[in-house]
Amino acid sequence: MAGVQKQKSEVVRQAVSEFHRRGDGDGAQLGENDLMRIRYFIEYKRIDPNKWEMIPIGVWAHGVDDRSALEMGYLPGFDVEEWDAQCVINRIVEQGIREFPEEFLDSHRDAVSVYLGSRTKVLEVEKYGSVTELVDDVIGQIKKGRIV
Repeated sequence: MAGVQKQKSEVVRQAVSEFHRRGDGDGAQLGENDLMRIRYFIEYKRIDPNKWEMIPIGVWAHGVDDRSALEMGYLPGFDVEEWDAQCVINRIVEQGIREFPEEFLDSHRDAVSVYLGSRTKVLEVEKYGSVTELVDDVIGQIKKGRIV
């Protein structure tokens, strides 16, 4: 099972690389000190199916000015949820789409059954230079217990 998961992870990495490689280069160019407008949501999961308590497990981030910028990050141990999220990118790559629509996150926000988890409303910030910085920061805050 672990070998299959490693193979899936490698396929996902290749798909994401392909997506970024195929970008048309028309995305917004940021200077070294420029901040990027980013929309994001945090994903939660019900750990016990008999309780309505949820814990944060991941984050999806999408660039507003550079709509080809998309990243998803999950805590270790939530491989199935991360795989499902990365399959969204795979389908997009397969269709040859180079830029995500502005409402991309809104359309995927309700894709998780309430019996499995939830996603926050889509928030917008302008305090990171890239979606990767936001994802790393949010995952770090979840690990430290600052986001519950």
